[in-house]
Amino acid sequence: MLIISPKTHSKSVKQFVDFFNAKKSDVPFWHSNFKDYHFIGSIDGEPIHLLFCGYGEGTMYHAIVHAYEKFLKKDDKNPGIIYVGACFASSLSDINLGDIVIPTSSHSDSEIVKEIQIKSENTSEEFNEGLIENMLHAANELSIPVQTGRIFCKETYDPDFWFPFAKDWGPKQDYIAGEVESAACITVSNLINVPCVALLDVKDKINSDGEYIIANDEVRGKAFENILKLIVEVVKNSQIDLMLKTK
Repeated sequence: MLIISPKTHSKSVKQFVDFFNAKKSDVPFWHSNFKDYHFIGSIDGEPIHLLFCGYGEGTMYHAIVHAYEKFLKKDDKNPGIIYVGACFASSLSDINLGDIVIPTSSHSDSEIVKEIQIKSENTSEEFNEGLIENMLHAANELSIPVQTGRIFCKETYDPDFWFPFAKDWGPKQDYIAGEVESAACITVSNLINVPCVALLDVKDKINSDGEYIIANDEVRGKAFENILKLIVEVVKNSQIDLMLKTK
């Protein structure tokens, strides 16, 4: 199983690495980010790969196609991808800072995503139903608040784009949040025929009064703890499912 994230901040990487008791790998990736930010940990004795690829749709494509498919997938007994990111929530009142969003689908109008789809037999924007069900079951068992719905992706951090999205046209088109890379992640996962699911913490949002608010460190820290707990349970359940299929 590959856990992939655009986060390369030293604090975020350390939290992942410490939690999964992961060690830096010596896989000969060509990209320096992939070399420097690939770690191997374990859950119940089963290896997991942690890859912190950096931001951008193109980087996400190369991380999965070059790093995972070329070097890691062949030895992965439980192939799958868990994308971990953060999102900007729309003005829907039932989404709170620090909530975890489990996207059902993720859409991007970018040329990069369109080019990937041209190469693929599977152009679905929907995340793997089985992994989503596992996530929702784990969240229920652990009493972790989660939201599900459609995500819109665009490679920009311009508030002139995202504020109108959050206040107006995003909710009207049933998008509950926006971010950058998850659409590229599901599109590339489909290209290499690997199931994919995403976990996004709500970092900021426009509230029902039209005010921009952002999660503080305590709220984000709790959200990160919840994401790690969900990853553990989903990987465990995926291993059980794999064993049942191979009997």
